Amino acid sequence: MTTFMIGSLGPFDDTKEDINGYLLRLKHYLKVNDVEFTYRVSVLLATAGPELVSLLQDLCSPVEVDEKSYQELTDILVNHFKPARLIIDERFKFNTRGINI
Repeated sequence: MTTFMIGSLGPFDDTKEDINGYLLRLKHYLKVNDVEFTYRVSVLLATAGPELVSLLQDLCSPVEVDEKSYQELTDILVNHFKPARLIIDERFKFNTRGINI
């Protein structure tokens, strides 16, 4: 790992970007700075901001956040911010749509 970091990665703000955009920026930040796989969780927790770290702690409870892998943490974040659509909800919206003539 380099002794200095190239670029800056601000904390995640869900009012300005979605989680996929943040994870894409994080992926390239890790790539540019040649961060070893073993340090990716540490970089994620150090750069994510206090709100996202607190959320991760709540979502991972009772397991500690730093015991999870980088892939597990990113999957948890994506599943939280972009949940899968419910088929029954989509059917309801489709079947109760208004017809405009």
